[in-house]
Amino acid sequence: MHRLLKRQLIKAGLAENQAPEDLEAWKSFLKSVENVYVQAEEDRYLLERSLEISSLEMKEEIDRNKQMSLQLAQASKLASLGTLASGVAHELNNPLAGIKGYAEMMIEDENLNEEDMDCANSIVKLCNRMAGIIKHMLKLSRQSENEEVSSIDIRDQIEDIKKLTAQQFETDQINVQIDLQAENYLVNASSNAIWSLLQNLFCNSRDAFFEKRLVSERRIHLRVSNNDKKDQVYIVYKDNAGGMPPDVVERIFDPFFTTKKVGEGTGLGLAISRQVIEDIGGSIKVESEEGRGTCFEITLPVGSEDNIEKEAS
Repeated sequence: MHRLLKRQLIKAGLAENQAPEDLEAWKSFLKSVENVYVQAEEDRYLLERSLEISSLEMKEEIDRNKQMSLQLAQASKLASLGTLASGVAHELNNPLAGIKGYAEMMIEDENLNEEDMDCANSIVKLCNRMAGIIKHMLKLSRQSENEEVSSIDIRDQIEDIKKLTAQQFETDQINVQIDLQAENYLVNASSNAIWSLLQNLFCNSRDAFFEKRLVSERRIHLRVSNNDKKDQVYIVYKDNAGGMPPDVVERIFDPFFTTKKVGEGTGLGLAISRQVIEDIGGSIKVESEEGRGTCFEITLPVGSEDNIEKEAS
């Protein structure tokens, strides 16, 4: 006989091999057995729940450890970025200075025709842009005080990007529509930051169009407007380049994250752009539908005419 039953028999004063003569004693025995088994069932349920909770807690702890490992790996990458950026700055700044110097010598040539003069001026401006991008990459790699920003007319950066990409986009049959609806186009930002952001968006769209050749009509739409209070500039950038899956959208601003092949992208462009935009009190967010297209919404604080940036030529 089960040990529990034996204990209950002894507790009730009953014999193991003899039926009870007292009906009340028998009822009392059955009731005690019932109580024991009810308690055992409750204990079993509590044990199962405890094990279930423990399993969930263990899984959450494992997930936290995995997340912490990923964060540590990311921190390690960012730490190494400082060394990488210093090396890149050294390797790129010297040739850039040489290119800029030769272009400035061309500008000083009085016999240079107007078309070549425009090209030389563009080379100088692009050299300044690239030097600024290197500075932003250095800033991403370490904690530093916010840089002073000035007011720029965002239409200048848009016009520069149009000139830079016009020939290539025409060859690739990409239709670019720019819709300027704002009353105030001054924003508190550096020209390098805005130029780098727009350049990244346009280049990423072009790469996506090139990768997904099934898009019959390639379209990019850029709209600039103000909010009701006229204290912010809104930039809405849309393309129909096929969109991105949700797991890519979640990581699109992560440093070093890229879906491009090795050697075709660093995964730093949008990460640097977001940091610079947030540093000046703006914001950037993205929505994308796989198979259709992507939309970036950028908000920037309106600048002041008293603080207009004088861009180096």
